[in-house]
Amino acid sequence: MTAGHTGTVPKRGDRVRMGEKPSLFEVVGVNTLMHTASLKSTDGKGHVTRHVSWSSLRFKERSRQKEADN
Repeated sequence: MTAGHTGTVPKRGDRVRMGEKPSLFEVVGVNTLMHTASLKSTDGKGHVTRHVSWSSLRFKERSRQKEADN
């Protein structure tokens, strides 16, 4: 039901969705020991959500992300 894929280690700069939330977030930090990430809202408010489990992240398709970056 959700777009993208799961089960991937996030990297800084990745665009992700958190759970079923409609908002898009950018990964700004990764804790490989705890398998969590810090996410910054892309709505322009700059709010950072910390300690988000990798299992709750929904990644945008990598090919679409590369096209958007160009």
